[in-house]
Amino acid sequence: MTWTFETQAVIATRDGTGWTIDVTAANLDADLTLKDFVVLFGTTAQSVTLFTKVTRTSLRYDGASIASTTVEVRRRTPVAPAKEVRYGERFSSDDWNREMNRVSRRAAEWELFGLGSIGGVTLDPVNAAYGSVWGTDTLYAPTRQAVYNKLEAMTAERVSGDAAISALLPAFAPLVSPALTGTPTAPTPAVTANNTQLQTTAGVRQFLASGSELKTINNASVAGSTITGTTEGVTQVGNTNNLSLATTAFAHIASTVKHIYSVQQNAPLSLTNPGTALNTRVDLPGCAIAITPRSTASQFLVFATGHIQTNAANSTFEQTFLVAGSTVVDVARARNFSAGGGANFGSCALIGVVSPNTTSPVTFRVQGALESAGTLTWGQSSPVSDMWCLVVVEFANNFT
Repeated sequence: MTWTFETQAVIATRDGTGWTIDVTAANLDADLTLKDFVVLFGTTAQSVTLFTKVTRTSLRYDGASIASTTVEVRRRTPVAPAKEVRYGERFSSDDWNREMNRVSRRAAEWELFGLGSIGGVTLDPVNAAYGSVWGTDTLYAPTRQAVYNKLEAMTAERVSGDAAISALLPAFAPLVSPALTGTPTAPTPAVTANNTQLQTTAGVRQFLASGSELKTINNASVAGSTITGTTEGVTQVGNTNNLSLATTAFAHIASTVKHIYSVQQNAPLSLTNPGTALNTRVDLPGCAIAITPRSTASQFLVFATGHIQTNAANSTFEQTFLVAGSTVVDVARARNFSAGGGANFGSCALIGVVSPNTTSPVTFRVQGALESAGTLTWGQSSPVSDMWCLVVVEFANNFT
């Protein structure tokens, strides 16, 4: 009797049908009618009726054609005894040895492939590492050792991952008093929100463009301050982005007030009659602002103030005009008189609302004209600089 308890799995790649596979390493039984094997395509056990044991060392596949796949052959010794011996019967040494060989064969199979019936109804626990093969395995149950090993590996991965995360944390802002960099974003609050929720630039624009709250101009003056323009002579407060003071009211008017422009006359304007200046409007030097409206709905509040000086020993009627484009917004008319060699001074204020209904540039200006004989000067540079000031406020919404 030859002991054949040793066995190994046979693995090969096959496709089609009618192919054979060398199963020498499985060490099958010499009985060709004994189906002492199980065949797996991938991880799925196949019916042994599809295979013929041609010889002890060769199996042939007689089933339907298959695509290329991994074929694994494992020896599976039958569970039933080789021969049943009844009470009082004698049995030969060959029968005894054959049964002992069957038990030894199954022990070798259990040790290699795990306990249970390979490919049968009973699942075989396999001491294999957890992996993707478990996702399609309908044959083998894991052993406690396999599960334990996987849990230990997962724990080690978590510890390693925690260390990696800890190393990255210094690059992120803390929850308390974070110092954000780059371009952080946040959800845009509702226009009516009035709480500790973070605001966004989009939210500010939406609030300022809404009509849900009254938004007014808060004028404030600083002692000793003077009105000066930029190098172009125009201060666009709506675009200011510096260390200038701003009030909360200024933020509230930003939905309606989009720009505040101001300019100061840079030289006196003197007119004398009779002559070509009679009833002819003349621009005050430098007292003009060219503005491109933000939209056709833009409206402008325009006002101008300044001094008028009559030269010695003459009198005249004068007119001062506030003009937008070719349209006179407001006009002031007065008589200035001086006798006995003295000079006469007067003040003038003009104001109006303009709706250009266009997005083309509009020039706002102050102009002067004479109706009668005499000499008149708008603004003075000596002894005190007292020039005219023109201010234009653009409203994006309906001002009136």
